[in-house]
Amino acid sequence: DGNLIVASGHGIDFSATPNTGTSELFNDYEEGTFTPRLGPHNNHSIYENGLGKYTKIGNTVFYGMSWINKNATSFPTNARIEIWNLPFTHQQTSTSEHVVMASLMMHNVQFASNHKHYFYTIPNSNNLLGLKSRDGNSWEEWSTADWNQSSLYFYASGTFFVN
Repeated sequence: DGNLIVASGHGIDFSATPNTGTSELFNDYEEGTFTPRLGPHNNHSIYENGLGKYTKIGNTVFYGMSWINKNATSFPTNARIEIWNLPFTHQQTSTSEHVVMASLMMHNVQFASNHKHYFYTIPNSNNLLGLKSRDGNSWEEWSTADWNQSSLYFYASGTFFVN
């Protein structure tokens, strides 16, 4: 039918220019959906399900997630916000190495104007933790109190590496 079919365990070899990278074999491509969960870090029994899509090319995962018109009023006000259930485990070489989510857009999430808000990877997991960077100050955990709202809208996208 016109599709190129490569035997399992093989790929397309781009090694015509040797020694230009650690791997020149393209052998993995995948698209799919997943159900990300948003909720308190210390209690995974309370959460809101989102919608997720991903594309995995080699060892790189591109993803997008959304939570549309969610009611997060059951979130406690004394925990850290977390996203979990991403489709793959992040590859990190040390516990101090993190990947920050590239894009966030929110409605009905409370935050101070002098704070920058992020989600970042937890080493060797499929989770992301919320973090605030405060102007001229230290980082602090992004609290679920900011998310304890009804009619919550949250869109996010990012990229990370896998083994």
